Amino acid sequence: MMQDSTQLIDSGFSDASRITSKAFFIKGRKTVVVDTSRPCNAENILGALERNGIRRENVSLILLTHAHNDHYGSARALKDVLHVPIAIGKADAPYMAAGGNAFPLPNSAIGRIVGRALEGLVKNNTAIAIKPDIILDGAMDLSEFGVDAEAFPTPGHTNGSISVAVRSGDCAIGDLLMGIPPRNTPKFPILADKGVVGASLKKVLEHDPVWLCPAHGNRIEAAEARKRFAKNIT
Repeated sequence: MMQDSTQLIDSGFSDASRITSKAFFIKGRKTVVVDTSRPCNAENILGALERNGIRRENVSLILLTHAHNDHYGSARALKDVLHVPIAIGKADAPYMAAGGNAFPLPNSAIGRIVGRALEGLVKNNTAIAIKPDIILDGAMDLSEFGVDAEAFPTPGHTNGSISVAVRSGDCAIGDLLMGIPPRNTPKFPILADKGVVGASLKKVLEHDPVWLCPAHGNRIEAAEARKRFAKNIT
C-alpha cells in the first residue's frame, strides 16, 4: 500500500430518517465515498463533501459495503454528478443491478419477524438500479484510487458484504456490527448469520484497527469488540 495521511471520516450529513445509514469518506490524495445512504440523499452527501473540504473532482470511487437500499440508494445520483466508478461485493452486485435488496437468513425469532416485515417494505421502497463498474471478489488494494486502504469481504449480514480498513487505524464495517448508544455497545445486527459474522469480524480485527465504524450507531472500540465477541472469533 501507499504511505500517506489517509483518514476515515464520518460524513456527518443529516437525514430526516432516524434509522438512516451513514456515509463515510476515506480521504487521502483522493477521496473514496463509502456507502450513499437511502435514495434522495445525493445532495446531502455532496454538501458533506464540501463541509469536509473535499472537492467533487477529487472523489475517485464510490464503494458500497452491501446491496441494501439504505446503503446504495443514492449511488446512481452521485455517479451522475461525480463521474466515478462504483464498486460492490460480487454476491451483492446482482441485487443492486436490479434495484433490490440482498437479505440474509435471520439468526433469531425476532430476526425472522423483522425479515418478513422488511420483505414487504422493500417491495415498495427500492433504490434506483445501477450496475457496478467494479465487482470485488476478494481483497482489493485501494491505492490506485489515491487512498491508503484495503477493501475485503466480510460476509454475514449479506453474502457480498465488504469492509474497508484504513491504515491509520479505522475500519468501515457497514452492518457487520452496530454501535448502540449511549454506551456504544457493539452488537450483531438482527439480520445476520452470527457464525459467518464472527469469522468476518476476526478478519477485520486482524487488520489491527483502533476503531470500528458501523453504518448504524456510533463507532466501536476494536478492543471492546474483541473482548465482547471473543467466543465468536476464535
